[in-house]
Amino acid sequence: VIVNDLPLESVAFRDLAPVHAVRRVDLPGAALRPGANAVRIEFSMRLPGLAEREACNAVPVEQAWAVLHADSALHQPLGIDRTGGEPSLTTYPYPFHRNGRIDDVLIVLPADLGKNPQAVAQFLAEVGRGTRAGLLRPTVVTAQSFDPARDPIDKDVILFGLPEDSPILGTLGGRLPVEVGTDQRLVLARELTVRVADLERLGVVEEIVSPWSPGRAVLVVTGTSAEGIDYAVEALRQRALSGNVVIATLQRPRAPVAGAVPTPQPLAFGGPAPIPLDVSSYRLRPQILAAEQDVRPPWILIAAAVIALLAILIVAAQTYAAFRGSEERS
Repeated sequence: VIVNDLPLESVAFRDLAPVHAVRRVDLPGAALRPGANAVRIEFSMRLPGLAEREACNAVPVEQAWAVLHADSALHQPLGIDRTGGEPSLTTYPYPFHRNGRIDDVLIVLPADLGKNPQAVAQFLAEVGRGTRAGLLRPTVVTAQSFDPARDPIDKDVILFGLPEDSPILGTLGGRLPVEVGTDQRLVLARELTVRVADLERLGVVEEIVSPWSPGRAVLVVTGTSAEGIDYAVEALRQRALSGNVVIATLQRPRAPVAGAVPTPQPLAFGGPAPIPLDVSSYRLRPQILAAEQDVRPPWILIAAAVIALLAILIVAAQTYAAFRGSEERS
């Protein structure tokens, strides 16, 4: 079994039933990648060699063959793997692309497309990129009409826009690893407030577990300015993502080195040229966790520690009593 040109497991025919054998192979997450994945199954059978046939006068009449039955299937678990804590942007566009479709995505856009309609168009094109469906049917609502408390949803949600254009960002509060304030401030998860200079334009992309629907995710695409939204969209286009928070800023020109050969820039086809960005990825823990992320204390270990402590105290008391008794006898 080969996944993305990486051999995973091999099975000998002698270990399988000769008629209709069933073998389960678990595909590790490390072998998978966002987008299309290739699974290849190869059969290798060894028939008697020429020397072996000449040693026997009888011509072999048996034949060997292998059949991959039509009821073979790949079972892909839905939802986000919670064992690793926060969802990771490394797997983007998953989970917002499921089976090559975006039918289970709710996109929340600013009213009147906000201050940067071009960024909205580029973002929607980015969301549709990589899908395999002939007709894309995501649900799109405005930020003013989005009310998950009033209208329960069972979809992955994408929140797009500046904080002043998307009121729902303010209600998330401590659920976001990085909160972008309307006064150009970044409130980090560790209660550290960073004020951004007027000339500093930052794009912010972060992914959290949905507080409105179990097993779903929320992608936030925002920034400290309209230009910051462009940088956030460009970071998504370049797919250079990891962690659960990405902060993108315009790459500052570097002083040329004497005698150095300039690096050629790749040509861009089918869209605008990529914006030169400095992209920084972080793994930050929000102050408020979703219900499925609530890490409960290991009660068994705590109980075992308490019992061990009581046993130590009892042994110490008995040792002290025996020592006092020996002193009184002496």
